[in-house]
Amino acid sequence: MTPSTDQRSIDIVSPGRVADTLSGLTGKTYDITIELEGDAHRHPVDVVHIDTERQVFALDISALGSAIKQLTEENRRFSLIARRASETISIHDLTAGRVVTRGANIGVVCDMPAQLNIVRERSFFRAQLSAGMYVKVKIKTREDLPPLMAVLKNLSIGGCLIEMALKDAVLLKVGQSLPVVRAIFPNEEAFDAPCVVRHLRSDTENMTALVGLQYTASYQEFERNLWQYVREIEREAARRDLQDDETSSTLWPSPLFQTSNGEVQAVPELSPKKSTVTCAAGMALKQVSDYLNIQMVDLSNGGAFNYEQLASCANTLVELLETDRQDVLYKVACIRGQSPLVMHSITVAVKLADLAMFGGLAKARAVEMAAGALIHDMGKAMLPHDVLMAKGKLTEAQRSELHRHVSLIEQRLIGNEEGPNGVYRDIVCRINERLDGNGYPAGVDAASLSDEARMAAVVDVIDAMTRNRADRPAWQVIDAYRYIFSQSEKFDNQWVNRYIKRFGFYPIGSLVRFSNGFLAWIMRHDDEGQPSQVKVAYNVRRKMRMDDIIKKADFPQLGDLSGAADPNTFALTPR
Repeated sequence: MTPSTDQRSIDIVSPGRVADTLSGLTGKTYDITIELEGDAHRHPVDVVHIDTERQVFALDISALGSAIKQLTEENRRFSLIARRASETISIHDLTAGRVVTRGANIGVVCDMPAQLNIVRERSFFRAQLSAGMYVKVKIKTREDLPPLMAVLKNLSIGGCLIEMALKDAVLLKVGQSLPVVRAIFPNEEAFDAPCVVRHLRSDTENMTALVGLQYTASYQEFERNLWQYVREIEREAARRDLQDDETSSTLWPSPLFQTSNGEVQAVPELSPKKSTVTCAAGMALKQVSDYLNIQMVDLSNGGAFNYEQLASCANTLVELLETDRQDVLYKVACIRGQSPLVMHSITVAVKLADLAMFGGLAKARAVEMAAGALIHDMGKAMLPHDVLMAKGKLTEAQRSELHRHVSLIEQRLIGNEEGPNGVYRDIVCRINERLDGNGYPAGVDAASLSDEARMAAVVDVIDAMTRNRADRPAWQVIDAYRYIFSQSEKFDNQWVNRYIKRFGFYPIGSLVRFSNGFLAWIMRHDDEGQPSQVKVAYNVRRKMRMDDIIKKADFPQLGDLSGAADPNTFALTPR
């Protein structure tokens, strides 16, 4: 078969790729026939089994009728042709081996071919990158934002498949236009292309996201250049698959995959599984972060809630609090490498459950409240991209659109009550309401707000105020306390007082200054709610970073605790 100008042909010679291609023929998605030598008639068959160890495959030839004898007894050579709309696979010079009969079905076992040929419509031809082949991808979503990082999985004339971190994939939506997607090969050669997101799904095995992009450029030179990259990837993949085969010497390494200094190319860190955290609490918090990221990617692309996993994550957080609440509070403050939304959601869930149990609520109720807190902001992942990425103070229109995040989640909760009285739903739908009726989305007042909702509003606002935001820096804890306490018409001061009593004026995970010039992170409190263990992070006088854990008995060497410090001033983060 001679391909047309709109088609591309490639010979597959790697044993692994030959076997993989044959395996794809067992799924009934191809129209498969054979042509006997000297006979132009095509006979229907099915590929029914692949044995990579014995290097054989089996065909069901029951439909051949009288041609069965020609194939099996006359030992006629034949060709196998597999077709579907965009692709034709051809294997030539085959012979039938052992005959297998099972009931009315007749099959033959054939040796695995040394090579096969694939002809595809040019826009459907996809070159897969083999293990060890890394092409970095930078995605520009907007001119004023840094690019998102990804790696290339396959490439075709029509588009590509990329793998990226879940926390970054949350920023993409199906149908979203991307002005510049740059692929950078190991030799630093690169090509840019405008794209549109066609599909997006989470990969729960690798804790990453797979994103399908379609190129929107269509001029001839672009497609000609892109086709060269497709062919080079396919050729290099074939060469690497044949590394241990004597025929590999006939394929020269692709210059695209040769670094200038000969060093192995560094691969972007995409998966949180690669974290060095080994303690039980740290690993558990990673798993909760993974769930939130996967859930946001799925929800933003039409998926559903995984309620079983949500309940498990909420229960995990409460059990961590029961085991050592101060340890988990510090580790929550140390979470990094996640989106602000994920860090906020976990912090609110942990502190809300802790405050609930401190206030006398049962563990089961605390678990339900933690579940609601984990997803209370998840509707933001379904909002338009321009609202999510807005910088500076929001306009009234943007603020109104942002408030839709509650109704977007509420719609997904309909018909899915979880737990007694749907407490988690009360948290999701009421955490942004205020006592004076000036909250959202329903604008209900104190008469409609449960104790759980009032408590959640306090925890949510204090955490939000003490985090950096696009339009302002983080507030100091004491300033947040003063503000929220002064807003008694909006917030229940009973829960404000309990919050302050529970978490203190120097909360675990906050940065404080000592009179001898040391900055330290609060790790533990004593029975009076005063700092009893800190991690010294910086010596201001010597301008030197430190990493020393000091207990209360040794505080005199640090001096007197003189107040809170701003981590942004010294570029410090707890760890």
